[in-house]
Amino acid sequence: MRRINLLLSCLFALLALSACRQSFDGLESAEDGEKLYVTFTVSNTQSQETRAVPNAPTGTEAGADYESSYKTVDVLFFEGNGNIAQVGQKKVHHFESAGSTPSGANRDNWVDGVYERSGNKRGVYLAGVKRTDVTGKTCVVLLNLPDEVRTLIERGTINTLANLKSHVIHQQASADEQLGPIPYPLNASGQPDYNSPAFRHIVMIGETPNISFANVVASVIQVQMVRTIAKVKIVGYFSGGTFSQFPSYGWNKITMSYQYKNFPSETTLGAVWKAKSTNLGTLNAPKDGLFVESLAKLYGTAKQPYFVQNFYMNEYGELPDNVEKQPIIALSALFENPNTPNGLTFKRYWVLSLPRGMERNKSYTIYVNLPTNGDTDPGGSQLLILKADKVVVKPWNEATENYFTHPDYLFNNFSGSPSDPNDHI
Repeated sequence: MRRINLLLSCLFALLALSACRQSFDGLESAEDGEKLYVTFTVSNTQSQETRAVPNAPTGTEAGADYESSYKTVDVLFFEGNGNIAQVGQKKVHHFESAGSTPSGANRDNWVDGVYERSGNKRGVYLAGVKRTDVTGKTCVVLLNLPDEVRTLIERGTINTLANLKSHVIHQQASADEQLGPIPYPLNASGQPDYNSPAFRHIVMIGETPNISFANVVASVIQVQMVRTIAKVKIVGYFSGGTFSQFPSYGWNKITMSYQYKNFPSETTLGAVWKAKSTNLGTLNAPKDGLFVESLAKLYGTAKQPYFVQNFYMNEYGELPDNVEKQPIIALSALFENPNTPNGLTFKRYWVLSLPRGMERNKSYTIYVNLPTNGDTDPGGSQLLILKADKVVVKPWNEATENYFTHPDYLFNNFSGSPSDPNDHI
């Protein structure tokens, strides 16, 4: 009987040890599991393991997702009433990343001593902080927070969660000012230069309210991050028979020009976009931009001319019906025939009306066709205001990459809420 009890005791002990080991899965030791740490996940990232390795020695790691990269991590806590909490004698737990892996004392700040664990998980330890210090509070994680905003938090100028979310972290001087990394600054080899001061990291925020811990050994707070801007792609083609046939007659250089107008210029940590049903959508501090140019492309053996324009945008809307001012793009196409003696050119102008709202951390692909009857004068009275044929809204990393011919995306005169195809103004 004693032997049976002894065997059962040994079996239970082994099972308990196995359970403990499972709770430390992904951690280097049981001692690490007892530390409080925050694991943050960037929403809608690409699947590569290297997607957010910051400040790699060359800045050119293959397949990296630069739009999910980060150079700093800040962890804050707020009380139930919204006031900032001082946890572990700090208002802000600040971490910096340098090189492809942490080194020296900085290695102890990162879970498993790496910037990314298996499964593309990222985590930082909060030294001197216990479960009881943060239970019931709200945890906020900020990636790539500007230094001046962090200073305002530490000084107490920003002292509530509402203050933090409403704070303008960036103000565009012009609507064409770049908000994210693409197009990348390039190094001497023509590769993306991650370490260039001109590289634009995207500010991200994540929030987990009312923190609690399950009855497990590891003390972890899970936070989901979102980017504070939207990503937009314009895909257009020329529906007029004359324009579509131009390349076959030697007019094969087509220069597109875009001027962004009435674009929201403020980036805030908190969400601005409001659902159409609320009637609370706004367009904050709209500004115009300078002209941006790029060459059109030719599709297929028929050399069908089309164009693609990518840009980042601050979120806005959803704006009410018949709003007086909404974001638009002034478009023009310059056709050139280099084979003619005098270098003949042909230019037309249009205006593209954008949807009534753009939401952060999403990608928008806007399809439009340019008819033959564009105006010869950018300020002419006959300037045609176009509506999109179709708008495709997807998670950040699933932006539509391919060009589709007109029958594949026919949707006449779309305008309104991108999430509601039947919403037309």
